[in-house]
Amino acid sequence: MPDAGSGRAYGEAQPATRPLPAPIELPPAKDVDDLGIPTGFPPTQEGALAQLAAIATAAANSSTVPGVERVRQAWVAPGGPDAGEWTWRASMTHLLQMLDTPPSGSAGTRITGRPLMGLVKDTGGLDVGTGWAVVCVDVALDLQVDGWTHHGVVADCQRMLWDGQRWLIGPGAVPAQPASQPWPGTDAAYEAGYRDLVTASEAGDAAEPGGLQEGPGETAGQVAP
Repeated sequence: MPDAGSGRAYGEAQPATRPLPAPIELPPAKDVDDLGIPTGFPPTQEGALAQLAAIATAAANSSTVPGVERVRQAWVAPGGPDAGEWTWRASMTHLLQMLDTPPSGSAGTRITGRPLMGLVKDTGGLDVGTGWAVVCVDVALDLQVDGWTHHGVVADCQRMLWDGQRWLIGPGAVPAQPASQPWPGTDAAYEAGYRDLVTASEAGDAAEPGGLQEGPGETAGQVAP
């Protein structure tokens, strides 16, 4: 089980002790698709990251393997990750097995994903306006099972393709996935290059004097595909 940024696989994640980098401000969505997933983000690196965060949220919140597959079919371009390659398929399968829940889910199991940190990988000096970006999200999970609540993390990197109207998970080999899946807000996460994700309204609130920043809470472990 990967380290939670606490020095051990299970236990309380320790808040960062280093100076924090500037957060990434995500643009707002302009629409939603038939699955209720936000879309309409601009053709920028931040737009690509916002779209991957929305896709990751929908995949996690589906709480089922069939639900994850519906998200994949709606948001993966031809030639992109198949069912056996996509991070969320493997992660959801592992999660439900760990929770002793069938792939189709159960009434007593609910998973909620919150993309809290993001990373824009080096594009080799190429302008993202050429239609692609490689971005990563670090997603905190709340796992509710028959009245019990657990916590975990899934980190995912994808090559995003701008098709002229929206960002999709693009074709080609799946980018190298994070070597570790650090708990958001920890030194381990910042050292891996992740930055906090905020909306425009949250960015404004953070600029207000006396603002409080929420630190990471207790985690029951991490989820790696």
